[in-house]
Amino acid sequence: MNLEIGCYIIKPRSKRVFKKFHYLRVFKENKNKYVQIDDGTPQEANEDLQILLKSHILVKRMIYHNPIGKSLEKRLKKACKQKFRIPYKEIEKCTIHNSDYLLVKYKDKVFLFIEFNSYYKIVKTSIIEGADSHIRIPWKVLVNSKISIWYEKPQFRSVLWQSLNKDEREFYRSAISPNGVMKEDDYWEGLYSNPEVYQKALKAVYDTFPSPDKLVSEIVKFGFNKSFSELLIDCKKIDEIKMFLESKEQPSMRITDQGPVLEEYYVDVYSTEGSGYPHLYDYLMEENFN
Repeated sequence: MNLEIGCYIIKPRSKRVFKKFHYLRVFKENKNKYVQIDDGTPQEANEDLQILLKSHILVKRMIYHNPIGKSLEKRLKKACKQKFRIPYKEIEKCTIHNSDYLLVKYKDKVFLFIEFNSYYKIVKTSIIEGADSHIRIPWKVLVNSKISIWYEKPQFRSVLWQSLNKDEREFYRSAISPNGVMKEDDYWEGLYSNPEVYQKALKAVYDTFPSPDKLVSEIVKFGFNKSFSELLIDCKKIDEIKMFLESKEQPSMRITDQGPVLEEYYVDVYSTEGSGYPHLYDYLMEENFN
């Protein structure tokens, strides 16, 4: 596993711990290349480390250089100011962002600020790109959202089958009942045991669903619990900040059972303790000032 400077998600090859994901950070210091896994001590890249990395599979490189919309950045920083009661000058010194959320370092802890609408973007990107959908959209999310019944549709099964390679088709035959009679939770849990097949199944649902945008909406509104802990990978929701719209044209709003609330919007705040986001914050800060 020859990796460039950056941050990655990796997982063990061993089936006993196959579902356990780790964050891998690769960086340079004093012209030497170092690797850090989760909160472990950084190690200089050498042959011994290469042997260790061979026991893991690369899931995805974390790309966080996508620009954020100016209006979204302004709203998230406003929520940060309201949460921590710090002036904007201080906020500029302790925040970094990608296209969907803001990372804030406050009192040596990193917090994630995100608007409700950004959940839709993350789900859609995960389904289309496929690299991290196995992590962010577990099979129970599909069952909860009732999207899972789409597995009975012939067009879905045809598109999925055509996308599978020889080994994946063998897995599908072994995991799925030949006559197709299975409960929806058994079907999706079976596919979930193979990340590559599961990711292709999600993409097949997206490609054959009558309205892909409605599919994403159903997953976000009904599939996840209110904390969205799976979608943001190991983050814990700690607060919800009510913000008022500055204009009626501002698109951000919170979807409720009673319909859209036009007068206000919400920013969710997450603790990133125990996740890989603090490493990503440090990495982005290094990149920003290099």
